[in-house]
Amino acid sequence: RGKKAYCSWACRYGNRPSKVEVACHTCGKKFLRFRSLVRNRQYCSKACRVVGMFARLAGGARTGIEIRMAEALHHAGIPYQEQVLLCNRFLVDFLLPSNIVVQCDGLYWHDRPTVIARDRGQDSYLTNAGYTVLRFTDTQIDHDLGGCITTIQRSLGR
Repeated sequence: RGKKAYCSWACRYGNRPSKVEVACHTCGKKFLRFRSLVRNRQYCSKACRVVGMFARLAGGARTGIEIRMAEALHHAGIPYQEQVLLCNRFLVDFLLPSNIVVQCDGLYWHDRPTVIARDRGQDSYLTNAGYTVLRFTDTQIDHDLGGCITTIQRSLGR
């Protein structure tokens, strides 16, 4: 059939090691990986892979309501960080001082039963971790952005 028989792995492939050392794309930890499985991004664990995926998503385009909220926070003089990964599990829209999380929810996606349940679970987890979660819909942001900022300022104690 044209297949050649070899007495060992070493005879077939020479003295190359079957595994090579690679560095985790997220944490930098060194680990061994089969040569055939080496790709662009390598992760040492599932947790690091999730963090890496969230980090790549954070570099994506912002939605219109996120842009409007960022501008309003800036004009109100409220310091914030955008697209922050919290607890190695959740990518939040804005993180403010005093551990306040602001989420901007478009009703097209966030009004679905599965997404509502996911958002409640996320809010519960973050609340138990010491964060205050404020969610604003696209309707609130489009029609009452001043009211959203007032709610945020009250939460900050201003």
